[in-house]
Amino acid sequence: MSEQIIIVETCGKLESGTLSLEAFAALQFAQMVVEVHQCLSSAGKLVLAGRIRDALKAENGFASLYLELDMAHRLIEAGFELEFSDLEGIARYDLRFWNHRVEGEIECKSLSGDAGRKIHRKDFYRFMDAVSSQMVTRVESSANEVLLVTLNNRLPADTESQFQLRSATQRLLEDATVTHIQEAFFEIEREPFSKRFAHASYQDIKDFYKACRSAYGDNCHVSGVLTPNARCLVVMRSKREDDHSKPIQDALKKAATQLSKTRPGFIAVQFDDIDPTDLLSVHLRRRTGLISYYLFHACAADHVAATQFSIYGGLSASAHGIAVPAIGCPNPKSKFNLSPTDYPSFLVSMPDAEFARLLGAPPPTENLSYIPIEP
Repeated sequence: MSEQIIIVETCGKLESGTLSLEAFAALQFAQMVVEVHQCLSSAGKLVLAGRIRDALKAENGFASLYLELDMAHRLIEAGFELEFSDLEGIARYDLRFWNHRVEGEIECKSLSGDAGRKIHRKDFYRFMDAVSSQMVTRVESSANEVLLVTLNNRLPADTESQFQLRSATQRLLEDATVTHIQEAFFEIEREPFSKRFAHASYQDIKDFYKACRSAYGDNCHVSGVLTPNARCLVVMRSKREDDHSKPIQDALKKAATQLSKTRPGFIAVQFDDIDPTDLLSVHLRRRTGLISYYLFHACAADHVAATQFSIYGGLSASAHGIAVPAIGCPNPKSKFNLSPTDYPSFLVSMPDAEFARLLGAPPPTENLSYIPIEP
């Protein structure tokens, strides 16, 4: 937002040709905040202002409010009238929408990228801050190494355990003769950088992270110092796999209880740590589908018409314009008889190949799921 303000102050207008998708998402969010604020009651305005203040201090920032306003924006563009039920204190769900034919309600759930992770990013970043000066010193001495930290389970949040892990890591960084330390809940090994990265390119950060995941597993965390002549990395991983399924399942269950059950209900879930092309992942679609169908079949949720999964700020540009990609699952046991033409934001599907084309990505190797996309 600050970059766009500078451009306006300098040029007198926004330069659309240089507007990134991230900037577009931020501007659209700001626009919706202003427009929604204008249409709320006095009490609703106070609640919205409080949500904005809370978001400025929250670890997930504006993610939760972004999803709510993004859903509102899509529904308005589809021609629906809206009630901001939660902001106005009218109901426990977030939005009620209607037109001359149909109506429905939405509960939004934004999931932290750390939900289900054994290593939370904030704790990893704090750990790296504590050992950063020793890492810089190692690079200045022309080190070419990786410190591999393997946890038995979670990265502990308590001060004593974190101090124990930091102290052991600092010891390896300060004494090059120490190559291995093992304690009750962790093990640290010193490896030559060339052992796993002899042919890896780290000019492009995404390619390098891909190489790290290939070497140490999809759930590893990596940080450090890389120069043309020296490298010092810390890779942290857990022996236990991350499990994002339970947080998603808990979010869906809670959302279902917040819907009124008197009209078609939709649950919108937002991830904050993946890219739009990840929606083509067979693994992600299988997992969200299984969890959604568990809700539909085992949790007395026949009032839920569908679930939908999107990405925080995850816009996609194509020749058709800017879109909000999402994947969704309709409820085959819903008590409401719904037509896709009446609920285009949730129930209109398209082939995987077309979805991939709009995202500018190769189509998935396996055609699994129902995929709506809202232009």
